[in-house]
Amino acid sequence: ADNPSERDLLLAVPELFHELRKLSPFDLKLICDLVDEITTGMILDLERFPADSTKNIQSLQNMEELDAYTYSVAGCVGLFWTRILKLHFDFARRWPHPDIEQTGIDFGKGLQLVNILRDLPHDLQNGRCYLPEEKLAEFGLSAKNLLNQDTLQQAKPLLNELIQLTQQKLNAGTHYAAQHPWHTWRLKWVVVLPQQLGTKTLNRLKESPLWLNPQMTVKVPRKKVYQLMLTSLYQACRFSTQQTD
Repeated sequence: ADNPSERDLLLAVPELFHELRKLSPFDLKLICDLVDEITTGMILDLERFPADSTKNIQSLQNMEELDAYTYSVAGCVGLFWTRILKLHFDFARRWPHPDIEQTGIDFGKGLQLVNILRDLPHDLQNGRCYLPEEKLAEFGLSAKNLLNQDTLQQAKPLLNELIQLTQQKLNAGTHYAAQHPWHTWRLKWVVVLPQQLGTKTLNRLKESPLWLNPQMTVKVPRKKVYQLMLTSLYQACRFSTQQTD
């Protein structure tokens, strides 16, 4: 591989398989299921978006395709994490099933939707539009329209609708974290922090006049990220639940 990091990753594959063999059959199955789902999503992504320029931008067709895509690359991770916790922690075995699994899936989807909205102008430059064609048409838009930064005001109602959908998915993280007992603060923190970062990112996107500018990346400043790391850690530590372990 031309990329040194990718070359190092490939060279480490034998060691990776060696470590995988040490896992229990239950853990190994969950990991294999996850890798299979994500790999399938990646293949479909490459097949769906064969172009790599603005000359022939391809879009997802509808909201159902968007939902399926966010599941295959992120929602399935929420399901995996939930099932791993159920295997290894007594408190998680008492979680409601399948409600808590759906909560994990929704949270994962929300995080991926944040990425899609944030990376919209960059994806367009590579011939990819994850905003569904049918949804764009409802607002008199097409993927090519979004290449023009002046389209932002016309696109704002659609983008705000998608922000609202994304925030609803992110809010699943609050319920998910609340299912953890107080002493599992580290497990809660890995939910609370990305949820807060996602929400801050959505707020900045909503306010930014440069959202469609491919030369800019709307994101939370590093200083604010450090602040969120502390505040989210505090919230994770004080987050109480009626469950006890």
